[in-house]
Amino acid sequence: MHKSTGPALYDLSHPQYPHGPHHPSPVPEKRSRPTMTASLPAFAGRTYVFRADNGAAFRNSYSADGTRLRWEGLGESAGQWEDVRLHVAEVAPEIYFISWTEQSGITVSHVMDLNALTVRAFWTFEGEGGRVGQLHTGTLERVA
Repeated sequence: MHKSTGPALYDLSHPQYPHGPHHPSPVPEKRSRPTMTASLPAFAGRTYVFRADNGAAFRNSYSADGTRLRWEGLGESAGQWEDVRLHVAEVAPEIYFISWTEQSGITVSHVMDLNALTVRAFWTFEGEGGRVGQLHTGTLERVA
């Protein structure tokens, strides 16, 4: 399996791809890798209670650099927790696409809107008939 070092992005206006990403020029130009100077995500170092529309609730504590999440189940999920590595992209001011994979194989993706304190979540898990996906909405309450 190929391990990706980051997202595969194509700048279709770049001369290397005059006909799109599937038709690169025969001799790609050599370029240095760009330097990333992204600022910290607005959720970095904060803790929120996330309440989903299915009744699930989680205490989500984000690392100071915004690269990790420790989630803790609340209510029926009390006692469950995990520390996960995050993939993060700010898609609009204070709106973030965040995803992670848990040790169990569950995958979770959030669009977290810190302006409205809402989340749209999609998670997948292994069910009896194969992989199952669920789409949910929820609210955030900043607690720390």
